Amino acid sequence: MLASVTADPAELTAGSEYRVKGTYLFKLARFIEWPMTPLSKAESPFVIAVMDQGEATRVLERWFAGREIEGRPVAVRSVSAGTLPKDAQ
Repeated sequence: MLASVTADPAELTAGSEYRVKGTYLFKLARFIEWPMTPLSKAESPFVIAVMDQGEATRVLERWFAGREIEGRPVAVRSVSAGTLPKDAQ
């Protein structure tokens, strides 16, 4: 029974790591009172900025697709240090 619950670390892929991190971000974000300034419009997405040009962004985009935080759709954006969006939470 326990063997089916525990995973061998060698079996974990980068994608599963990013899904776990996405779950953590999603659960954490629901407990924070976010300032409404960047979320001024009712249809404004909840923006998560990811400093990655590779797999992390793609995995998180798929993971957050269709999810909402504070009643807003989640948008995942790939960014670099010099281009941080002002509307990212």
